[in-house]
Amino acid sequence: MKKIKTPSLILVVDDESSILDLLTLILEGQGFTVLPAYGFKHGKTIIEERHSEITCLLTDTQLGDGLGTSLIRLFKEKQPTRHAIRTSGNPICKDASAGETIFLAKPFSTNELVEKIKEFCIN
Repeated sequence: MKKIKTPSLILVVDDESSILDLLTLILEGQGFTVLPAYGFKHGKTIIEERHSEITCLLTDTQLGDGLGTSLIRLFKEKQPTRHAIRTSGNPICKDASAGETIFLAKPFSTNELVEKIKEFCIN
């Protein structure tokens, strides 16, 4: 069986601590290394300081203190060949574009999330 390479670091950004904790737990349980960020400002700081380490960005669209699409733009400016996954429970948000290649509608299953990461974020 071919061994799957996992991203070295997934930045997960959400403004709901319970969702952030759950996503972190799920992804770490699947063997991924996760860097959780609570809210836009925390996510932005991490991108600015550690962008070279981040392989994949997973962010909610609407964060309490900013927009996930703005984080995606910043991440793509610094790491244009890497991917971002944007999530939202609002179907209208699906059409908003920040140059990302992946949108994942909430609610999503663990399998859907892991498959998207494997498909788009693993080199």
